[in-house]
This record gives sequence, C-alpha cells and structure tokens, in this order.
Amino acid sequence: MASIGTIAITGKSGTAYQFNIYPRSAKFAAVGVAYVMAKQNGNNYILIYIGQTGDASQRPFNDHRKGLL
Repeated sequence: MASIGTIAITGKSGTAYQFNIYPRSAKFAAVGVAYVMAKQNGNNYILIYIGQTGDASQRPFNDHRKGLL
C-alpha cells in the first residue's frame, strides 16, 4: 500500500526524522521498523505513541498484545 503522506518529527537532539503516513488498515511486512502512531486533527497530527518493533506485521495495540505494553 502506498503512503498517503509524510511527517517530520524532531527528536530531542534536534534531528528531524521523516515518517511515511499510512491508514490504520495498512498491512506491513514482517520487518523491523521505528513507528509513530498519531491522530489526525485537521491539517495537523496529535502524537499518540512512538515505538519500534522487529515485526511490523504484528500490530502493537491488537487485543492479544495489550498486556505486553
């Protein structure tokens, strides 16, 4: 699935990191990624969660994983 946009998030060091934006329904390969979960608010995004995973195909907030967070 193609991304629907990009967002830059500036880290504590001042370095800007680019992230592609995908709808919640997107499916991903089983690869390691750093990710950001955000909620769209008009033309802006509200940051909800930043994380990393070794397997992007497993949703971090699926019911069977909620106890792991």
